Amino acid sequence: MPTKNRDYWQRVRARADALGSDGCTKVPDFYVDCCYEHDVHVRTGLTLHGQALTKADADARFRQCLQQHSPLGVLSPLSWWRWAGVRLYGWLRPHRAGASRATLDRVMAASTESRDAVTRPPSAPPSPESPV
Repeated sequence: MPTKNRDYWQRVRARADALGSDGCTKVPDFYVDCCYEHDVHVRTGLTLHGQALTKADADARFRQCLQQHSPLGVLSPLSWWRWAGVRLYGWLRPHRAGASRATLDRVMAASTESRDAVTRPPSAPPSPESPV
C-alpha cells in the first residue's frame, strides 16, 4: 500500500468526488477518507496508482485503512464491523452513480457465475461398467 500523505488523500477525495461518492454510506463518517478510498477502489477496480483490485482486495484495504487510523489498530471493532458490512452488503450497490460500465459488467458476471455454481446439478459419478 502506498504511503498515505496529505497529497494522496487530496487525490482520493478528488477522485471520489468525481465518482459521486457519498463517503460512508448510511453510517457515521468516522474516518471518511477510508470510505472515499474504498469507493474509488470498488467503483474503478483500481488503486490511484493504476493497480488492479478485486472487490475482496478493496474491502481488505478498507479494513486496513480504518485500523491504521484507529488508536486501537487491528483491534478496532469499527474496522471489523465495517469490513463485515462491505463484504456482506456491498454487492447490493453496484449501481451507484459513477460506477463504470466495466465495474458493473464485472459485478454482473461474478453474480452469474456464483448463481450458476449454486444451481448447477452436481455431476453424476461414472457408472460401473456392466458385465457382458
